[in-house]
Amino acid sequence: MKILHELLKSHVQAFIESHLYEDVASLALKKSPFPEIAMPLLVEQIQAKRKAKTKLPTWFARAGIVFPPAIHLEQSSSETAARFKSTLLQGHHLVDLTGGFGVDATFFADCFSKVDYVEQNEQLAQIAAHNFQLLGKDNIRVWNTDALSWLQQTASFPDAVYMDPSRRTLEGTKVIRLCHCQPDVRTLLPLLVGKTKQVLLKLSPMADWQASLQELEQASPQWKTDTIIVVAINNQCKELLFLLKPVPKAEPLRIQAVHLHGNRKEILDFSPEEERNAVVSYAMPESFFCEPNGAILKAGAFKTIAQRFHLKKLHPHTHLYTSHQCPEDFPGRVFGLKAICKAERRAIASHLPHKKALIAVRNFPATSTELYRRWQIAEGGTVYLFATTLADGKKAVLIGEKI
Repeated sequence: MKILHELLKSHVQAFIESHLYEDVASLALKKSPFPEIAMPLLVEQIQAKRKAKTKLPTWFARAGIVFPPAIHLEQSSSETAARFKSTLLQGHHLVDLTGGFGVDATFFADCFSKVDYVEQNEQLAQIAAHNFQLLGKDNIRVWNTDALSWLQQTASFPDAVYMDPSRRTLEGTKVIRLCHCQPDVRTLLPLLVGKTKQVLLKLSPMADWQASLQELEQASPQWKTDTIIVVAINNQCKELLFLLKPVPKAEPLRIQAVHLHGNRKEILDFSPEEERNAVVSYAMPESFFCEPNGAILKAGAFKTIAQRFHLKKLHPHTHLYTSHQCPEDFPGRVFGLKAICKAERRAIASHLPHKKALIAVRNFPATSTELYRRWQIAEGGTVYLFATTLADGKKAVLIGEKI
């Protein structure tokens, strides 16, 4: 690809580096100093590298890395998520059927002796091949073809298969349901029967895991979902993963809510049966109240978390929990309750001498943005306001300080 060759020239790389933190809107109005490269492409590389500083620090730090168009960088896994996923599969040979920018393949290459990267987009495949070489991933083979063609033509049976189908239509609209993603993994799964021991499927973090589970079971009854893994990073739900195994070898379904933050990893492992059968009680706020991390809330362990940590819920639809004792090692945020007041500006103002707080909304008919404006409060400080619904059905505000 000629443009890749041009981007790799030392003076072009120097330009990108020297303008990394400039205002891109102003930069986009200027003429490109390189006849072979249009300014929009230079701006695209600058924006991508800037984003990679936090999302992909290894790629950011390596000189000569080329980045893909924004739409492909957006769907690619973060370095934190990819590193975690590389621990979920085992074996000697893995194939990534939806290679994309190649972040996941890069980390799988640390755990498998051979990785096949399959990507139908020629530009992406060439960028990934270049970056793999720079990153020293000599055990990755690049195939510029589509997933179906690769499966039909290969005689190599991998130990594991990874798929992260595109969640955008040809027009660029975001999609969530499995049947709307490309490639359609429902048509690929039957082709994998007898050819691999495990399949890891990444879906949109916005997808309903129960609906997705039903879609998969209907599409290929020869496969069974062994584990559903919800991954949150710094309390934001980022990935929904399905680990599939052949029917005779799959265990009863387990769900894992995984929260990665800093060097810590919180995992809540439970089964749908445990959640259905868990007994939970309800109470008005006590000395402490807690909010589970984003992975637990997405996974739907609303009663399990209460039973495991001996907590009471504030309301059937309010996923906040309370106790007279501060729970140890709770996977989420814990607050000391300072006061309970009506959801009215005057009532709240008496507790905020500096007119500053951090507002959260849980089972309450307003957004936090609306409440900042309505209550005339600035965002900040150490006091937390939780606008919510209590066990008696009344709307209230919990005032607390994070433990």
